Amino acid sequence: MAARKEARPQSVRILGKTHSINYKSAEQMDDAYGLCHNGLQRIDIMEDLPQGEEADVVLHEILHAILFQMAVLLPPEIEEQFVRPAASGLYAVLQDNPQFAKWLIQPRQ
Repeated sequence: MAARKEARPQSVRILGKTHSINYKSAEQMDDAYGLCHNGLQRIDIMEDLPQGEEADVVLHEILHAILFQMAVLLPPEIEEQFVRPAASGLYAVLQDNPQFAKWLIQPRQ
């Protein structure tokens, strides 16, 4: 398990801004798997989630940050209705298509 924690991202750049990624205990997370603190450029993720769930939650919180930074202001319940399936669906597509995922992230001119 130590190798998995070392491989976890500690930060992510989102539209030119670096967001820290912090892993917290379930007690610190108030029943949430992840939280995006937009003004602080910080993402909190619950520790000890299964690897696939953790990646899905990180992607979910990144989508919240993208919407915030692009000034897409939605009521919280509507934003969740979009972000939840978008993150899970995108994660599934990337997992099911590793060659596509590799192609997608390669540098372009």
